[in-house]
Amino acid sequence: MKDSRRIRESLRERVADLAPYLFPNGHREGNHWCVGSINGESGKSFKICISGQKAGLWGDFADSEKHSRSLLDLWMKARNVDFKTALHEAAKWTGSTFHGPNNEPSPSKPTSTFRTLEDAIVSMERRLNMRATRRDWYHDHNGKEHFVVVRFDRADKKDFRPFSRNGSGWIVKDPPGELRLFRFPELIARKSERVFVVEGEKPVCELATLALLVTTSAHGAKSAHKTDWQPLAGREVVILPDNDAEGRVYAQTVAGILTRLTPPAEVRIVELPGLPPKGDCVEWLEARDAQTPEDIVAELDSLILEAEKSEKPLTSKAQSDAYFDVGRNCYWICDDRGGWIPLNETQFKRMLRHGGVSPKVLEGAYVSLLDLHLIDIQRKADVHYAGALAGYSAGVYEMGERRILVTESPRIIEPKSGQWLILNALINGLLNDPQVNQRPYLYGWLKIGYETLRAGERRPGQALVLTGVHDCGKSLMQNLITIILGGRAARPYQFMSGLTPFNSDLFEAEHLMIEDEQASTDIRARRNFGAQLKNITVVDWQRCHAKNRVAISLSPFWRLSVTVNDEPENLMVLPPIDDSIEDKLIILRASKFPMPMRTATLEQRKVFWQRLIDELPAFLDFQVFWQWGVRVPACRAHSA
Repeated sequence: MKDSRRIRESLRERVADLAPYLFPNGHREGNHWCVGSINGESGKSFKICISGQKAGLWGDFADSEKHSRSLLDLWMKARNVDFKTALHEAAKWTGSTFHGPNNEPSPSKPTSTFRTLEDAIVSMERRLNMRATRRDWYHDHNGKEHFVVVRFDRADKKDFRPFSRNGSGWIVKDPPGELRLFRFPELIARKSERVFVVEGEKPVCELATLALLVTTSAHGAKSAHKTDWQPLAGREVVILPDNDAEGRVYAQTVAGILTRLTPPAEVRIVELPGLPPKGDCVEWLEARDAQTPEDIVAELDSLILEAEKSEKPLTSKAQSDAYFDVGRNCYWICDDRGGWIPLNETQFKRMLRHGGVSPKVLEGAYVSLLDLHLIDIQRKADVHYAGALAGYSAGVYEMGERRILVTESPRIIEPKSGQWLILNALINGLLNDPQVNQRPYLYGWLKIGYETLRAGERRPGQALVLTGVHDCGKSLMQNLITIILGGRAARPYQFMSGLTPFNSDLFEAEHLMIEDEQASTDIRARRNFGAQLKNITVVDWQRCHAKNRVAISLSPFWRLSVTVNDEPENLMVLPPIDDSIEDKLIILRASKFPMPMRTATLEQRKVFWQRLIDELPAFLDFQVFWQWGVRVPACRAHSA
């Protein structure tokens, strides 16, 4: 896909954000963003459709001749720029890449390698017709020289170039990967101290003369994203912006990056008083040349204290605990109770504004700090699955090459010594068979499932089938299995028999439960059920497919149980049991028996159920220490 087409599609997808960005004086009326004209003054004659089937259509709706769907044309007219400039600006706003007019990356020029750093600098002096006047070294985590930024000057101009080793010599280029922060070893050695961030290496060195911990990123105000800021995670950071538009944009950009770290930094932007236009902390220090370092530091502390009183830190829960759900096109944030809730973009922006993130576009910037946060989250905190996932505790995981956000944990019952008389009577009665002791098969199936789930492991297992007369307690046993295996159940029969291609709900439950489903005599449905049964009981990775979303491969913990009445027509719910299916099933016969407690009334049934739940920790303690008393064939189903 050509760059321009991709950028156009990105603009169309974000038209609801684009309209107020291009026309901040407008207002919303229904599906439209309204302004007076293409010049952006208040009014409602000029409209941009921001939702619905006509999203992206714009023009003066009083003039039927001036409607268009080209949002790049809208950008050109609103910004009064040519097509190429609009394309570059729109690419930057959407976070897209733009390679040039031919829509292909321009071939890179071969990089010259110099034997020594001095040779490389001398060559650059000749090329620029300038003189090298300053060198600032960046170091890696071992304290070794990582690369150097050299300043070149002449009477009317200055320039900066990076130099790094490439194995055989020196090149005029950054080293590969993210860049280190300036004075990186000091940041690591002084982890408990407040960190000051300024723009440029010279201001760092000047401010550091006060024994403060100071750093910056390489290559100026527009390149903060090239640096690894993770060493400042969780730390107190004060940003001192230069007194110009670029300086304020740099401060806001760095603040946005720092508040998205894990854990987020506590960030404050403190403007130094009395700076001349384009001034920085160097001029601020020069104006205090007669003061002692202690007095200057005290003044700086008082400015920080004033900033603390007047505004909130640039860190909020919405910023620090947020992920972008690629499939649902929404954001997930952690609420005050530790749970996760989804928000659409409008709701999430409201949360960010509440946390102190400004929606204003600063002079010289293309996007606001609010938009920077959204772009940063979409790039660095994207997830391809969000929700409960069978067998996983809440948290963020890398699964294959994709990141997933698990929003809920299974409720694992911890074993505890004690008696389980009622539950024991239930199992003995349900599985009573004069010919075969069926209990070890149930105990073994439950033991492997429970211990695997509790250990956080993934291990497929056979399906358990309970077949018997109506109202004998099969479903009651199934419900207890749900509680033992995390407390979550899903109904897979429609998917397994081919009645629906969608199965995303199954991935939210550990226990897949088929309970007296209506039997199908269609041999194709039964064979499809058999194929899915083999898949669930054998395969680790499963294809999760939600409606209107791209499928994703996940590795859930599943155990499948089936209860069915033993009439021949009801047994038709099972697939044809051939050699490929037989070893995937444990089939037990359930018998009707008197319940160990009264169950005639609703209240009695509630008391009975609660007693069973109360006995589960003792039963699971028994399960943990239980050893196989009967050898279950590893590759054969037991059919009682």
